[in-house]
Amino acid sequence: MDNIRVIDCLVILIMFIAIYFGKKFLQNKSDVKNKKLFYSFLIIYFIFSSYVRVGFSIINTFILLPASAYFTIKSIYLLLKKQPFSAYLGKGFICICLFVIGVLISPLEKVGTNSINTSDKQTTTVTKIKQSYESQKISEITGMSPAAANNLEKLFNECEIENPSIKHDEMLDEYKDNPETKGYRIKENNLSNIILYITGNEVTAIRYADFDMYANNKLNYKTSDFYMKSSEMTKYQLFCQDTMKQLLVSPATADFAGFSDWKYYKTPKEIIVSSFVDSQNQFGAIIRTNFKFTFSPDGKTVTDVIINGQHFNL
Repeated sequence: MDNIRVIDCLVILIMFIAIYFGKKFLQNKSDVKNKKLFYSFLIIYFIFSSYVRVGFSIINTFILLPASAYFTIKSIYLLLKKQPFSAYLGKGFICICLFVIGVLISPLEKVGTNSINTSDKQTTTVTKIKQSYESQKISEITGMSPAAANNLEKLFNECEIENPSIKHDEMLDEYKDNPETKGYRIKENNLSNIILYITGNEVTAIRYADFDMYANNKLNYKTSDFYMKSSEMTKYQLFCQDTMKQLLVSPATADFAGFSDWKYYKTPKEIIVSSFVDSQNQFGAIIRTNFKFTFSPDGKTVTDVIINGQHFNL
């Protein structure tokens, strides 16, 4: 029970006492002034209890409690003078009952008010922005609001940025001469050194290898536009091996590089695969041949072949 409810209960208790011991005080002709004061308190309380739902603690503490206590003390004084109990009943009894009814209304109104406040709190809880663990990490690192962090998390998903590790880099701040813009480096499952620029709660750009993955509120590229899956690597490796065997003097002696010596480079503009092969020349000597194949972005067309530094037409 809160402090306001405790005060209400005390007022009710005191007024019940006043019902029995306040009659003589209210009917005493010499106390007409105080009787009018009682009615004034009664009217003021009912006005406040009907139209005001703020400050009940002030009303109870500075109006109701002192007034009822004053009347009660006066009644006890009369009781000590051994006035008969019947003398305490009369018209004043009705006034005190009305006052008690008003006091009784106060706790009920507070229950209603508390219900409204509880409902408001529940509404606030419902409307409170929820964040995933990743979104919370974004907020902690970048200082973005929960809503902005949620939007950035969605943008990461659209860009196919998986399990991002974000770190602020002061060297990247003030992107495009904007002092409010901060730069961050991102490392994810497949790519590292993705650059994120944030201005306030807005994402200015996401860049990788001089390409704007996201800029001007537009998604341009995904991480899959910059890296190859193992199945794709195998496909390009087999194609390059088959093509090179057709160009070697002794394809049966061809010994291609191991997987770690194959280089793959993919951008939205081109795909490049390079490596080397050891094989015998026409004199039986083992020589190394370096090669680089360039493909169109969809990988369906060979746009260039370089063998030992020389362009070669297939």
